[in-house]
Amino acid sequence: MMRRDQKYRAARSRAFTTEVGRRYLRELSIDELPGLTDPETTAVMLALCEELGMPVDFIAPAFGFQKNMPFADNAGLRPRVERQWSVARQFGAGIGFHSGSGKSAENYRVMGEVTGGRLEIKTSGRYTYEMGVALFQSRDPSDQALWRDWYRFTADLAIAGAFSERAAERAAARLFIAGSLDKSGKSSEVFGSPGLCRAAVDALAPSPEHMIFFEYNFLFVLAAGGRPERPPSGTIRRPDTPSAPGSTPSAPARACFTRRASRATSSSWPSTRASFPPSGARRPGACLRAPCPMASS
Repeated sequence: MMRRDQKYRAARSRAFTTEVGRRYLRELSIDELPGLTDPETTAVMLALCEELGMPVDFIAPAFGFQKNMPFADNAGLRPRVERQWSVARQFGAGIGFHSGSGKSAENYRVMGEVTGGRLEIKTSGRYTYEMGVALFQSRDPSDQALWRDWYRFTADLAIAGAFSERAAERAAARLFIAGSLDKSGKSSEVFGSPGLCRAAVDALAPSPEHMIFFEYNFLFVLAAGGRPERPPSGTIRRPDTPSAPGSTPSAPARACFTRRASRATSSSWPSTRASFPPSGARRPGACLRAPCPMASS
């Protein structure tokens, strides 16, 4: 952890000549540890980082969020955030809210009110989703080929996950499949067998609006050969070559993506912008932050 931080600091020192340019923000992501994060864990992790000479600017605990879904119990969210904030502020850290995509206005309001704006909101998968929409809408044959390949990947990954030996992976995949079916007016009682599940998912008209695509689309760029199978190490590898002919979006698709991404950013950014430490606060930093060595992507 310290070695990675030292390497990043050295890289910035080589790239920038001023102290402002060399400053960066650290985030410690602990949201993918088992269960909800308790305040004691947050305190121990923040204290450990300070003891190692690497105090963090943001810490991301687990609040029970799912990507692209509002947090239903908004009244229950407030005390969860308050407990974490009571610890983080003692260390001069803000709160990072991971899986922040698609939360309700009430959810975002609680986050902002409790932290006083000392927060960041992670919305991973948003721009790969927008590229999926652009490909889906394109009339270019190569774009359509790439879209079909990409959507099939997410469907295969969801079905494999729905029958995984890993309980958490299985539960998440079934939630995403059920959400896709329910939104399409289909029965979600499909987990009796892999074949039954496959038939139900294949019966859906491919769409970037299905939850299975939104949740799994970003993994396509990491998958070896564009395949959803896990290698022996248990990780999904980045492909060395494109997975299929036409794997580069056409100019019309890229233009469509640019327009959609611009609209998405201008419409959603004001409500989710992170407020960085005020002038004079401990360790003000530049807006480029380093991934914490202990952070999950």
